[in-house]
Amino acid sequence: SSGEQQSRVNLRQALSTIRRVHPSSSANWFVAAGESITLKRDALDLDVARFEELAAGSSPDQLEQAIALFRGDLLDGFSVKEEPFEDWLRIERERLRRVAVMVIEKLVAHYRESEDSAACTRAALRLLSLEPLREDMHRLLMRTYAGDGRINLALKQFEICSGVLQRELGLRPEPETQALFRDLRMRRMTREDESALAHGRLAQNHRPHTHYVKSAGCNIAYQVTGDGP
Repeated sequence: SSGEQQSRVNLRQALSTIRRVHPSSSANWFVAAGESITLKRDALDLDVARFEELAAGSSPDQLEQAIALFRGDLLDGFSVKEEPFEDWLRIERERLRRVAVMVIEKLVAHYRESEDSAACTRAALRLLSLEPLREDMHRLLMRTYAGDGRINLALKQFEICSGVLQRELGLRPEPETQALFRDLRMRRMTREDESALAHGRLAQNHRPHTHYVKSAGCNIAYQVTGDGP
């Protein structure tokens, strides 16, 4: 058919361009057999292959390197508008996204165990960028922020969680998330009350002492402030 003939012409042109740009390397990239041409994956350095290899590792360094390679969906913005290719691309994108989620979950677990709150926060935020409806990650951030003394930021995270759930699903946060929010809000109120009480005592302690003196039959009360005579 004309479509198949044009595809063969396009393929020959593409191969010619590759060989012209990479004359020394391209000879090892392809295997030709009759009318078939196969790309030799082992002869190329592919970021997807490196990502999957690193994602299978167990050390935090390997996992961090893996997630650094994941910059979004596979071939984002690229479209051939051919159903078999688009079906394959959709499946591959979803598969690689699941791998990325698994990698970040491992990092979150590692940083929680090692009590590295900064790294744990970064990993949880990265996971939420892929799966914004993960309430467990929202709660983790709330607890981590509160543990670092940033209760206002923890309460703000609850608002973010509530907003995305309402917008995407029309739902409220789970009871566990709401209970955590109430607990953090009460802690903030208690802290504010204690701070106000401490300021009141401080002001009272710094109030000048009142003296009394009689002058011409009148009682006069006075206070001395400052450092002068």
